[in-house]
Amino acid sequence: MTIQSKENVLKVYKKYNPSILSHGFNKNFFEKRKKIIIDYLKIPKQNFKGKIILDLASGTGEIALCYAFLGAKIYCIDANPFAIQQTKKLFAKYGMSKNLIKTKVSYLENVSINKKFDIVNLEGILHHTSNPGLILNKVIKFLKKDSLLIVGFLSDYGAFQKILQKIIIKNISKTDNEIFKNVKTFFPEGLKRAVLHGRPEKNIIADAFINPIVKT
Repeated sequence: MTIQSKENVLKVYKKYNPSILSHGFNKNFFEKRKKIIIDYLKIPKQNFKGKIILDLASGTGEIALCYAFLGAKIYCIDANPFAIQQTKKLFAKYGMSKNLIKTKVSYLENVSINKKFDIVNLEGILHHTSNPGLILNKVIKFLKKDSLLIVGFLSDYGAFQKILQKIIIKNISKTDNEIFKNVKTFFPEGLKRAVLHGRPEKNIIADAFINPIVKT
């Protein structure tokens, strides 16, 4: 697996932003997210009301907006300035700008905040780092006592499967366009499942097969 600098990873994210939803933010996305929080994670929705959440690697803000609708105030950090711009526009569009208390453009390992949070959200980023433990140790320092850390990452089995798929695709593809074509040809089932969560095919493929592991 190729390990590259964070600058190279950011180039991919600027070219194929993985967090943009193909249908945009809508009620269906919010209801699905609420179901994950309440039914699967078993976190009562009232736990978010009035809380201050740090959303790290927040992307274009769709998940952060879900927390805002549950009554939380959000502090969003992402390395991609385009994603932060989109986050501000998204919150403004739904009249929730007052819940977006701060945004910051920063690489995850460079984040420096003199503040503790009720909840820290860390999703879709650990499996893109070479040392997840290092990142987790840093993130824990942002938590208040008796606070909540929400982490989303690939399981060992899922990660191993993705690594194998990525190796295969990299070996038979010379360009980004060939990667898009070959993923659709050889792994259509997984792609079809991923699209159900709202992201466009192109962004999903770029995130899983083009974006390298960042050195941390």
